[in-house]
Formats: sequence, C-alpha cells, structure tokens
Amino acid sequence: MLIDTFPDFMRVWQRFVVADEDGKLEAWMDYMAAYPELLEKQKADYERSEQSWEEIARTRIFPELEDRMPAMQKASRLIREMAPDVATSARQILSLQSDPIIVAYVGIGCGAGWATEYGGEPAVLLGLENIVECGWTDESSLGGLVAHEVGHLFHFELRRKENLEKGRGPFWQLYAEGFAQRIEHLVASKPTWHMATGINDETWLPWCEENLSYLASEFLESSDSEEKTRRFFGHWYDLRGKKQCGYYLGHEVLARMEETDPLRTIALYPEPEKRILEVVQMMAGNYA
Repeated sequence: MLIDTFPDFMRVWQRFVVADEDGKLEAWMDYMAAYPELLEKQKADYERSEQSWEEIARTRIFPELEDRMPAMQKASRLIREMAPDVATSARQILSLQSDPIIVAYVGIGCGAGWATEYGGEPAVLLGLENIVECGWTDESSLGGLVAHEVGHLFHFELRRKENLEKGRGPFWQLYAEGFAQRIEHLVASKPTWHMATGINDETWLPWCEENLSYLASEFLESSDSEEKTRRFFGHWYDLRGKKQCGYYLGHEVLARMEETDPLRTIALYPEPEKRILEVVQMMAGNYA
C-alpha cells in the first residue's frame, strides 16, 4: 500500500516557494496537518537527538527545496512506479505476512528511508527531500533503499516474534544497519550499495574495502558517543570525505558472522552487541 502525500505538498507549493522563513514553515505545517502521525514522528526524532526541528527545517531543508523540486518530482514518480513492487518482492523473499505501508512525503531531514510503523502497521517512510539530497533518484538506488528499509522491518518482526526487543547504542546500530544491508543484497540477488551513488562516487566501495581495518578501529574509538558515530551513518557527515561508511562496515561484520551462523540465527541473537564488538575488534586488529 502506497500513501503518496506529494500531491498534498504541491497544493501548498506556490505559497511555500514565495514565502519567507515563517511562511514556509506555516505552509509546510498546513501540508502536514493532514498527516498528524507523520508530523509527530518527525518532531520526536529531533527531540531524541536534542536538536531543534524548526531550526533544521528553516536553515537546512526549506531553503533547498526550490532547487530540488524537479528531482523530487522525478523521485515521487519513480516511487509510485516501482516502490510497491520492490516491497512486494522483498515480502515474498523474506516471508513477511503482508506488504508494508510505504509513505512518500516531503519532510524535515529525518532520513531518506525510515523503517517504522504507521497507523499501527509496519511501514517504510520515504523522505523525498533527503532522497534528492542524497542523489538517489534512479530506479536502482531507490529500489535498494526500499529493500534496505524492508530488511529492517523483517529484522524487527523476527525479533518481535521471539520477544526480543530492539537494542540501543552504536553496536546495536551497526548490527541493525548491517543486517538491513545484507537483506538489500538478498532482495537484489547481487551486491548492491544504494549509498555508493549520489552522495558518494565510484571510489566509495573500493575505498571502504581498502580501509576496512581503519573503519573498524575508528568505530571502536567513536563508540563512546552517539555524536561521534553519526559520522558513520548520517549523510550530513563524512569520514575522510566518504559518507555512510557504517553501512559497509556493518555489512562486513554480518558477513563474518554468517561464516558460523545463518542469517536468521544472527537476527535473533539475544545480546548482539557483544558479538558485534568482538568482530569489530578482530577487524580493527589489522590497523596500525
């Protein structure tokens, strides 16, 4: 099921594009009024990280939307054309009970993809503003993004059925993102890296491969602070000029674990953080 909110955003667009900062915020809030749950999720996301959603919206998101509008229109069209089919394919491969809800929206920078719930059902939220900022406006990268987020939903469902809760902290995040990346590859039947395009270039994957020990060592050094580990995942940050390297590191950690355990067993580790730490330490051992 696709909930496409983009037409509603376009209804406020003419007012938005000519407005000052306050007017843009007011127009966006009018658009969000039809989707109160979506609005509250975005606000809560910023509250968790102790950032001002209004400040981010005013200074980082809204000023860029006019230039990004043609690409958002393209991404919106592609999502309508292919995202539900990708989700259905992923559901069949992963034996999910039903297709997730897909919500396409213009948000305030909470992420290109977000695996969560909407209306009490498993859902993938696709933030058009971040999709365009990341440069993921082709079928391959968008399909990879959707498969990645469905991978998260699959992981969450497996753990929920066994009464295993989500964890917290950097090693849990590395575990969860690595698992979703492995699922992205499984759904595509080949290694795909949606984060290797747009915000990165063709050198991203070779660089990550050559610098795996460095990435592992740097993650260990950064693991005492969520602020520091954002460099590995957030598209507003980078490591030596490369963005979102944590997805590669997480994937490689999961691949090492699959040498001894099947993926479903890995998904159900009671305390995965301890095992993740061990593997990252092993990988970092080669870095001097």
